[in-house]
Amino acid sequence: MRKPIPLQKAEVLNDVYKSLKSEPLQIDELDEFYVDTYIGREENQVKGLERNLLRNLNENSKILFSGYRGCGKSTELNKLAHKISDSYYTISFSVFDELDALSLSHIDIIIAILEQLLNFVQKENIRVSPDYLNLANAWFNSQEVRKVIEFRTSAEIENSPFSMLLKSVGSLKSSVKMGGDYKRVVTETIDKKLSDLIEVTNALINDINLKILGSSKDRLLIIIEDLDKLDLPRAEDLFANYASILTRINTNIIFTFPISLCYHRLFNVIRSYFDSIVELTMIKVKNKNGSVNDEGINVLYKIIEKRLDVSLFEEDIIKGFIIKSGGCIRDLFRMLDLAANSALDWERAKITKTDYCKAYWRIRDDYKRSLSAYKTEDGEIITEQDYEEILISVAKSNDAPRNRAALDLRHNLSILSYYGSYWYDIHPVLRDALIDAQKLDKDEADFFKCEH
Repeated sequence: MRKPIPLQKAEVLNDVYKSLKSEPLQIDELDEFYVDTYIGREENQVKGLERNLLRNLNENSKILFSGYRGCGKSTELNKLAHKISDSYYTISFSVFDELDALSLSHIDIIIAILEQLLNFVQKENIRVSPDYLNLANAWFNSQEVRKVIEFRTSAEIENSPFSMLLKSVGSLKSSVKMGGDYKRVVTETIDKKLSDLIEVTNALINDINLKILGSSKDRLLIIIEDLDKLDLPRAEDLFANYASILTRINTNIIFTFPISLCYHRLFNVIRSYFDSIVELTMIKVKNKNGSVNDEGINVLYKIIEKRLDVSLFEEDIIKGFIIKSGGCIRDLFRMLDLAANSALDWERAKITKTDYCKAYWRIRDDYKRSLSAYKTEDGEIITEQDYEEILISVAKSNDAPRNRAALDLRHNLSILSYYGSYWYDIHPVLRDALIDAQKLDKDEADFFKCEH
């Protein structure tokens, strides 16, 4: 397997790709590259989350962690895990890495949690009790379960009960990752025994808690990443229909949560199963009245400065990247990378306005394509005109409806929300597109809007 490219500050254009990785900052990268963004967000709910976890107000907290995709959630969660590491063992995993996100179910998540706990036990050399191993292996050796995983395991894989259990869990996870009819058969079989599987998982958590009790680290936190990146129908099904099951695991868990579902008609029902919801608000690059937000601009400039030598840019062009990103760090990085490649293609020593505009048009075209007509799972057809009408309304009123079309637009970052009376705006490149189509009034003196 190829080693990942280490993150490093780019001093020349050819190294920009190394400095703009889409992955979140890892714990060993935080000291060099992390920037405190909260002055630009105008809110710091993560600080309150950290405080509550350290106060140990609830040893079984279930937390929804929400925010727009690409706004820095995973980095903030890694930072949180680092800050509480003297008190907490943190187990973090991505559903995209561990499971099939296209067919993800509540059962898959329970199985993944159990596997992650067993891996943690093995890594930390924690000896689980014989009673627990007997309970867990009895579940996996039941006739119903053996039928759906026996073709992936042999009867005598290991003599160790723990090794046999770990192998059985891995085989079951592999089975649920398969698609089609087999996935359905496995899911239906496990669903009938799900309560017992949750009991097996909770018994392991109890065993772990007994073993770490009295040590300097005596608490457990599980972070489930990338649930916010699921497609909207699957995320809706998972949280609206199965929150009561997901929250039956008896330890602290942070579930990443799609921002669009915060505006769903069933949100209050979903919310009732969780102890709290934390929203990582967008970094503001403009204020509600359209004026530039200097704090947000400065925060994003500092992030760029940590990653790139700013002498690689023509004077004043950096601000254009920041403004047109709408405060979305992922969009900002993508535009910077596209512009750097354009400069390299033309053998320029610096990123110029021409390179900036190539990146601008690429991202603008991508956002325009995301507005194509869509047929919902209920058979409703949402047209491009429907989406455009909502965008125009939001741009004019700084308010947003809560219908299905608006949920889609939040999910794909076409509609963004900002702290400070929680007002809404549309992505800057979409505003430009609607201005060019003469569906919105032209902004005064927009020096960063590119023309064909």
